[in-house]
Amino acid sequence: SKAAQPSTSTTRSYKNGFDTMTLATDGSRYTPVGPSERFLLITLASNPNAELFFAPSFPDTVSNSAKSVIDPDVFFQVFSPGTLPSDLPLVPVAGGSNPGATTVAINNNFGATNGSFTYVDQDPTKPTGATVTRTGIWYGVAIRPAGVTPMKAYGYYIVPEKPAPGFPPTTVANSPIISGDLFMQTH
Repeated sequence: SKAAQPSTSTTRSYKNGFDTMTLATDGSRYTPVGPSERFLLITLASNPNAELFFAPSFPDTVSNSAKSVIDPDVFFQVFSPGTLPSDLPLVPVAGGSNPGATTVAINNNFGATNGSFTYVDQDPTKPTGATVTRTGIWYGVAIRPAGVTPMKAYGYYIVPEKPAPGFPPTTVANSPIISGDLFMQTH
């Protein structure tokens, strides 16, 4: 749980606090993949062979504060280590099949993955046609759920809420930071 912050607080993350949550965990010790294996033990060489999905952000279950017309979900290719064009995942360029300009970085040694994405929406504090850009960041970790192969990566993302009219109006620079969960798996 997190206690509500005083009105003078400058925190942007869950200023109103939240109740105690029950969390469930699953997984086991991470063993780095072998020198010729792909992240998450992906066996397919096809393009794309992996997918990253973002769940609706909290508190989007009760509001429209973070929803965007941009979908940051992306399909991409994970190469075998040491192969060309590089050891990095191949993510489509921004636009087309990657409207959220989602980026993906992978660390096979630690089973970690991270990146960013961008929302571009109509700015509710400005005249029609004006847009606002919000950049989110995300982090994940590879786990091997009991008896399941291949592995999956689970994680979270954070992004500023949309600006809101009012007095004073909020902007991307001072709106609350909200979060959501994500997962990555073989495609």
